[in-house]
Amino acid sequence: MSDSVILQSEKEHMQSEFKNGLAELFSCKSHYDKPNQDCLGLYAIEGLCKALVVSDGMGGHQGGERASRMVCETIKKALSKELDRGRFLDAIEKADQEVKGLKIGAGATFTGVLIEDGYVQFFNCGDSVSYLFGSRGKIKYRTIEHSPLGYGIESGLIPHEQSEEAGLVEDNIVSNGVGFEPMRIELSQKIPLADGDIIALMSDGVSKHFRIEEIASFSTSGNFEERIHSYIKKTEEDSETYLYDDNSLILFKYASS
Repeated sequence: MSDSVILQSEKEHMQSEFKNGLAELFSCKSHYDKPNQDCLGLYAIEGLCKALVVSDGMGGHQGGERASRMVCETIKKALSKELDRGRFLDAIEKADQEVKGLKIGAGATFTGVLIEDGYVQFFNCGDSVSYLFGSRGKIKYRTIEHSPLGYGIESGLIPHEQSEEAGLVEDNIVSNGVGFEPMRIELSQKIPLADGDIIALMSDGVSKHFRIEEIASFSTSGNFEERIHSYIKKTEEDSETYLYDDNSLILFKYASS
């Protein structure tokens, strides 16, 4: 069984096994000469995966890297025998104050899930994205990207498959995040999990390159242990496209007890 992990490096892929499922994590910096501003958090208590986080930093050469790591580190410090919604929210709010305290204009997006007693709850702040898929690829839940483009897609004004081609809205504008004033956290209800469900979290370096149907396909098709490998191969074959930005992806396959 695995313990809690915070992952932020130039390129790393790891797998963690828990009583309630299997997690695959991948993070890779862009091909530009700068640190990886994405940070991933995996939080475990007594052999159970309790929470997953992807944070994408913004602001200067080092500022974004520091901001995203602050988010993941602050949540780790909040861990106790009971990591519940209140502690989770308190940790995000504390991270927001710490990032603002840097006074260097840094910020970070945040998408995370809390897994408790056969349910999952989604937390979102910015344009990093989380999904819940059924074992056959059905989309059960998707967070909304907090950006003009994301709101346009959600409202139906901009078809997702035409978002890049249309050129109607810049895709690098983010309207919410840790360190923003004011910062807003979007919560889902608690959603029941079925055996084999897939929880997928990703930075916009992943989500902006694929239609929703494509994300569902690579998250749920084939042998679970090979899915991240398939994505890594894609980035290596066309780094100019896929590594234009930092890439971070977490897949978690839920196993009911």
